[in-house]
Amino acid sequence: MGAKAMTVSIWILSLSISCALGIEITRGRARDHSNTICSTWGNEYIKTFDGDVYQFPGTCVYNLASDCHESYLEFSVHMRRTNEGGHPTIKELVIMIKEEVIILTPKLAIVNEELVSTPYYGSGILVERNEIYTKLYTKLGLTLMWNGEDAVMMHSSLFLTGDPLSPIEFGNLQKVHQPNEECEDTVEEETMAACTQYRDKCEEMLTARSWSDCSRRLNLESYIHTCMLDMCSCTAPKKEDCICSTLSEFSRQCSHAGGKPDDWRTDTLCLTRQDCAKGHFSVLGELGPCGTQELDTCLKTVVLLLNKDLSSRSQRAAWGTLTPVLVIKANGKVFLHNTEIQLPHTAGNLHIFRPSSFHIILQTEFGLQIQVQMVPIMQVYLTLDQSYKTQVCGLCGNFNDKHSDDFKTFQGMVEGTASAYANSWKAQASCPDKTDRLDDPCSISMENENYAEHWCSALMKDDFSKCHTVVDPEEYYRRCKYSSCNSEKSEDFLCAAISSYIRACVAKGVQLQGWRSSVCDKHISSCPASQNFSYALRGCQRTCRSLSSGQEGCSVDFVPVDGCSCPQGLYQDEQGTCVPKARCPCLHNGELIKPGKSIKIQDERCTCINGNFHCISENMMSKYCPSSMVYFSCNNAEPGASGIECQKTCQNLNRDCYQVGCKSGCMCPDGLIADGRGNCVHEHQCSCLHDGRHYATGAQIREKCNLCTCKSGTWHCTRNECHRTCTIYGSGHYITFDARRYEFEGDCGYIATQRTELTLADGKYEVKDLGVGKKVTFTVRTIGLYIAIEASNGLDVLWDQKTTVYIILSPQYKGKVCGLCGNYDDNAKNDFTTQGQLQVANPMEFGNSWKIQSSCPDVLNDTNPCVINHHWHNRAKLHCSIIKGKTFKDCHQKVDFTPYYDACVHDSCSCDSGGDCQCFCTAVASYAAACNSAGVCVNWRTPDICPMFCDYYNPPDECEWHYQACGSPCFKTCLNPEGICNTTLPNLEGCFPKCPPEAPIYDEHKKICHCNGWGDPHYTTFDGVYYSYQGNCSYVLVEEITPKFDNFGVYIDNVHCDIRDQVSCPRSIIVTFDTLVVELRNTETGGRVKLQVLVNKHVVSLPFAKYGMKIYSSKMYIFVEIPEIKAVISFSGIAFTIDLPYHIFGNNTQGQCGTCTNNQADDCMLPGGQLINDCAVMADYWPVKDPNKVDCVSPSLVPTNRPPSPTVPAITPCVPDSLCSLLKSRHIPVDNFFQACVFDGCHVQNSSIECSSLQTYASMCASVGICIDWRSLTHGKCPSNCSPNMVYKPCGPAEQPSCALSSFGSVEKEGTPMISEGCFCPEGSMLFSPNSEVCVKKCGCLDPHGVPREFDEKFEHNCQDCVCSRDTYGVQCSPRECPANTDLTCTGLGFIMVNETSLEDPCCHQLICIPKGVCVHNDAEYMPGGKVPVNECQVCTCTENVDLKTKLNVISCIPIPCNYTCEPPGETWSPPDNKCALHGCMKIKDSFISTLANIACPPFHEANCQPGTIETTPDGCCKTCIKKQKDCKLTTVNSYITYRGCQSTEKIAIMYCEGTCGTFSKYSSEAANMEHKCSCCQEAKTHNVSIVLSCPGGKSLPYTYIQTDQCDCVTTSCEPLRSVESQALPNKKSRRSVPRP
Repeated sequence: MGAKAMTVSIWILSLSISCALGIEITRGRARDHSNTICSTWGNEYIKTFDGDVYQFPGTCVYNLASDCHESYLEFSVHMRRTNEGGHPTIKELVIMIKEEVIILTPKLAIVNEELVSTPYYGSGILVERNEIYTKLYTKLGLTLMWNGEDAVMMHSSLFLTGDPLSPIEFGNLQKVHQPNEECEDTVEEETMAACTQYRDKCEEMLTARSWSDCSRRLNLESYIHTCMLDMCSCTAPKKEDCICSTLSEFSRQCSHAGGKPDDWRTDTLCLTRQDCAKGHFSVLGELGPCGTQELDTCLKTVVLLLNKDLSSRSQRAAWGTLTPVLVIKANGKVFLHNTEIQLPHTAGNLHIFRPSSFHIILQTEFGLQIQVQMVPIMQVYLTLDQSYKTQVCGLCGNFNDKHSDDFKTFQGMVEGTASAYANSWKAQASCPDKTDRLDDPCSISMENENYAEHWCSALMKDDFSKCHTVVDPEEYYRRCKYSSCNSEKSEDFLCAAISSYIRACVAKGVQLQGWRSSVCDKHISSCPASQNFSYALRGCQRTCRSLSSGQEGCSVDFVPVDGCSCPQGLYQDEQGTCVPKARCPCLHNGELIKPGKSIKIQDERCTCINGNFHCISENMMSKYCPSSMVYFSCNNAEPGASGIECQKTCQNLNRDCYQVGCKSGCMCPDGLIADGRGNCVHEHQCSCLHDGRHYATGAQIREKCNLCTCKSGTWHCTRNECHRTCTIYGSGHYITFDARRYEFEGDCGYIATQRTELTLADGKYEVKDLGVGKKVTFTVRTIGLYIAIEASNGLDVLWDQKTTVYIILSPQYKGKVCGLCGNYDDNAKNDFTTQGQLQVANPMEFGNSWKIQSSCPDVLNDTNPCVINHHWHNRAKLHCSIIKGKTFKDCHQKVDFTPYYDACVHDSCSCDSGGDCQCFCTAVASYAAACNSAGVCVNWRTPDICPMFCDYYNPPDECEWHYQACGSPCFKTCLNPEGICNTTLPNLEGCFPKCPPEAPIYDEHKKICHCNGWGDPHYTTFDGVYYSYQGNCSYVLVEEITPKFDNFGVYIDNVHCDIRDQVSCPRSIIVTFDTLVVELRNTETGGRVKLQVLVNKHVVSLPFAKYGMKIYSSKMYIFVEIPEIKAVISFSGIAFTIDLPYHIFGNNTQGQCGTCTNNQADDCMLPGGQLINDCAVMADYWPVKDPNKVDCVSPSLVPTNRPPSPTVPAITPCVPDSLCSLLKSRHIPVDNFFQACVFDGCHVQNSSIECSSLQTYASMCASVGICIDWRSLTHGKCPSNCSPNMVYKPCGPAEQPSCALSSFGSVEKEGTPMISEGCFCPEGSMLFSPNSEVCVKKCGCLDPHGVPREFDEKFEHNCQDCVCSRDTYGVQCSPRECPANTDLTCTGLGFIMVNETSLEDPCCHQLICIPKGVCVHNDAEYMPGGKVPVNECQVCTCTENVDLKTKLNVISCIPIPCNYTCEPPGETWSPPDNKCALHGCMKIKDSFISTLANIACPPFHEANCQPGTIETTPDGCCKTCIKKQKDCKLTTVNSYITYRGCQSTEKIAIMYCEGTCGTFSKYSSEAANMEHKCSCCQEAKTHNVSIVLSCPGGKSLPYTYIQTDQCDCVTTSCEPLRSVESQALPNKKSRRSVPRP
């Protein structure tokens, strides 16, 4: 599974955004809200749409608003008030929308006479209800909001107008007559007094600082007037109590007008909520060690504290040393007022019982329920009544439906990590702070991880699938694995995690019977013999004690639990055995009375029957009820003896403390408290804590868009509504506006649109005006890595041009959005609301509901890539550990790294290279961005980890670009010279310009038009249109439409590169400028590369820099730079790129590369300006006149526009080992490159042509800072072919440093430095010169052999003394001086004078007398092997042997019978043992001389003979045979072996293979093609032979050579002669002769 590339579409609308990237925003507000709002509130006040406020006390049914159509009614809103106890309230609202009738009461919603539940959606009507408001939305544009009591606010653009009337007259005219009701008109009464005595008070309250943002937005006078009337008519003792409705309306109207009222309610004015610090109970939990590991902790104790009353405590213990009313221990013991009790137990408003052996439940009468799970480990679940919303705090959050502020500390700040948050809620000051665990406990032991994965994965399987759509198991699965790996009691902890998922399911109404059959089954068999195990126990504890206390049944509502309990009809006795009622004892004053026994109770005889007493007297005694005590003391200890456990500190002001016992330690004296830093201070001197840092009183910090001030140990923050961000990154990771995280890897479009469509894809954006709705202005600019869209309607979008998107919305859209980013209502729990307005639990069900096209398949399951690619898992964790390591240590306290680390591992496993690709970089960058937003800037990138090459963007002599981890999005540009920007955008990472003081403004127009082409060939135009074209001519790539520069153009010469003339390859790129014509030519064909550069038709060496043009090589690419126009062109032989500055060439290019207008619609332009749909057709019309290609002319007919070609389906490689598959998993969009690669591989015989697509794709990655070592992934199929002394690098400077460039000091660059793959010198060395491949560590000279020499280094060359000169940067040589030769004579026979190299100095010669290697006899010299006439009775021969004394060759003689006659002369004979020796006799003058001759046999090799044909020649000396029927045979040659001036002493018989084999080329009718067979004659078996060579001066040299033993024909591949084959085919000009990929 690969991480997908992202295509993002954002829609900017008239007043809103409709499902932009899964965001839907309903119709927003107009600027002048007074014309769209009608409201009523409080003391029967009504504000009209025109802003007039009047009072109308009618109690009939009145038309609050309706439209003005005469023929039909679009809508109407009717209202009925009631007045109970002097408090006017609205009893009922009736809304009619066309044929739909909606009736709203404070508790019910009725649609078309049917009771409906909320939220309700149907017929274009949406009804929602929360704890405060009932809201109604309609498609007509009517919005209504009712607080369920006195206030209704209605928003509509349609309203009634008429002649001025009095309020009473006007109100009576709006009465709606009911058929069964008579309601009298309201009578005008005497006008009330002006109430002017209250004006100052009302004006003071309505102009207070809390209303500073409202006074200028609303008509203040109207609300002052209603305030005065409220106070006039008020009968309450405190007049201010009667104006709360008006102040609430003023607040609502202010918010609707775009204002931000501060918190105007106070402890003395209209207080509606109670701070958690002033509550009446606290629940504490004690965590302690569970094993030997420090981080292995579990819940030990749960404590309930009641009736907190600070004023009654002594000063020393003033902050809350309270009596723990109820304590539940992990061993199952329960203590009430420090006394152990037996369950069930009832005390006052507390009822404690065991519904099963696994659970204890505490039910209170004040809305709190505590469920404690005891098996397998202690866990606690708290349930609160809805009345506690916003009134609680602590580790369970604040119950305000706002997920984002759950980590709020006691001091009022929201922390970023769990540890910082939890540390702030310690109930024991002496307990040390804990830090977040950075390592994954499962990574410590593979065995533990496998164990956890095996059992915890059960949550994701079928046994639990029934609940998956209701409760997402993902978080429980992760918690299960973590707990299992972290604890020594692995099974207990994983079972606890699984059981917590079961409880969540049961709480949602899903009962999973039998789940323990597959996991955690040991608890089923752990029940006592008399008890049964059950999955869904709903009853209270059945014990004999419950019978005695009258608690046999109960009405407590709780989530069903599992565990052991007595069967129905049986009760548990004191020994834990289940017995019938009749065997139950009774309880009296703590004493157990056996069943059937009678005792006297207050003079009555009572008998224990069925667990209860039955007395004879009718006057039954009251039921036993134990007393309850709340106060706790430290057993008469002196004041303060509780010790440091509960001492008062700045961090625990007014917070509950759970005291285990008295603990000695350092304490502050009376009147002073600990500040947490070892000091004692007064309370008003307390510092505030945030992110582990202390801030003095008065210090201020920024918390998002709010300013927080430290006051006496507590943070006081402004309450501005901040912009919210939805984050989408990596492989489907989402963080909604309300901070809910989930994973959804959908592959469809999830968008709806109204007017303007802005599509972000492939690093570009496209704008389309859809022509509906009001137009919204927006800007698009590049900031660092990101494309930023800033719209005038409160939307900002940041896109990293890959897979990360940040969507930022202003507060005006709160509650008005929907889609994949949630609904922005502060409540993360309802974010998974589908398009059909259903709340679901499963992210896939939620995500699938927001598809645009129903035909797009649903996401069915969330596969784990680390399971699929398990071999990458460990490497992915290793790479991603940077998030948990020291690089980000300063952020760990600010932002929880865990979800980002998990996402990083997940995404890195998706990449085939196991974390090396962009998915890893994106995941780390997402955490860095979160840290940046939290105020921690982390510079995490390095040259080895996700490097960013900002130097690539540096133009010459202008602004220099630098990487910034947290760059400001606001800097001075030509479009924004003052540098005033949108303040909602965060700091961003990327490449930022750093302009010098003399030129402080950046010119944002300096962008690049980039085009590339590769393969056979494929093009991507300047504006990103991809097409393929197989023309066989020279074509215009780029020319200016309106010429600005002399003779500028770039051209391509394509040639057919396959035997069928259907596929083309680039042969040359030609660049013209001014008087220069530069041709970059590939002199090879068929995918092979050998580059040559011609300037004005002359071959030149590189680098070349003349006439305003610069040409250089990276050993793989050749670059042409034209500094005057800032143009850069490159060519590798199979791929090319063209980069032109947009501010020079924008909107002024034409040719096959397109128009460079930032608009793809006009890329396919013909000469003359006509636009067509198909760029491959367009390419035909741009040939260059070439006298060598007379057929290359432009088509005579101009094509007509036709619909675009249908989308080409994905294609597959022709061979299974195709290199193209390497492109499928990469993170930057690869579709075009993959299709091109497959096409090339299928149509070009040389498979290396596939390398061009990989090479071009990798170069694009390098241009955006992603360096891919792609050649190593091809396993040698795309070799770098670097020389041995150089190394291949996938990314490096195209113009490499060399001694020649630095010899004359620092030279300023004339062009933009390019990043390219290439062959580079090893680390620590550089090229000696740009046109060489010699790498040197120190600069100096090159000797004539190309060996680098350092300055002043002396060496010898060709017997000359040379030195590397610093002065000339060259080598200076002089002849070697040799000693003079002494006089030497050499006149003896057999010797010769020679001039020989001196052994002492090979550069000098000397005269020496050496033997000739001959024999001397009778003043005559004889050559070795020759006959030496000594006498007639001997046969003497000159041998090769040398006499060591005389240095002459030795003469060897053989005596023969000496006859003085020889008859007949000329006859020969051979001895029996040597048939090759021929003896004879010859007569010379009068003497007879015996002769001896030896027969020399030709070379004979039995391996070359046919079996059974070997014979001996008639003379008996040699062998012969019939040769095998093949020409490949073993042949012998006798020759001397010479090596390094030394030579073998005799000729050596060297065997070799010679001849031809069965090679043929013939036509095959079966194959319908030529059939080839190629084989060669070569050695089949060899062995080594060692000899000794003789050297001058009597020296010797060991030498080993290879001797051939056997030859054979070996089959080889046949390489067709393309040129010959192509000549046999008809010449044809082919364009688009194969389908485009």
